[in-house]
Amino acid sequence: MKRFTLFFLIIVGLSFSLRGQSSGDMAKVLQKCLDLPELEVYYPQNPDGSFDQFNIMQHGVSFPVDIQVSKFGRSISFKSKQEIIHGNTTYFLFYDLTLTPATARVAYSYYYNPSDPEAVIIVNLEMERSANDWSVIQSKIERR
Repeated sequence: MKRFTLFFLIIVGLSFSLRGQSSGDMAKVLQKCLDLPELEVYYPQNPDGSFDQFNIMQHGVSFPVDIQVSKFGRSISFKSKQEIIHGNTTYFLFYDLTLTPATARVAYSYYYNPSDPEAVIIVNLEMERSANDWSVIQSKIERR
């Protein structure tokens, strides 16, 4: 019985440590997606040169709302599909985020013009982990 209890505690501890690691990796991968240089020219600026808060629709892939990601010094806003539709705002929609300890595959869209729902950029990325950082090794970016 003692061996079973010890084994159980080791498994529970390992699962918590892996969950923490994958959450940190998810934040790093998401940050790389937002920082993609090819997208930055489409980020709308206010007349004073500042940027509005970035929005991610919690549909398809949902992120933990406490994930530590920011853009231009502001935290990211995670919104429901209804909030996005009625908010008339730019937003990201993630379709796939497959994370392994060494690789990541991400597919998402960036809707950059609220008055034109057809104004979208489709992004597919393959990333590789090296030490504690993630690098984009393959990308396909298509503007529609």
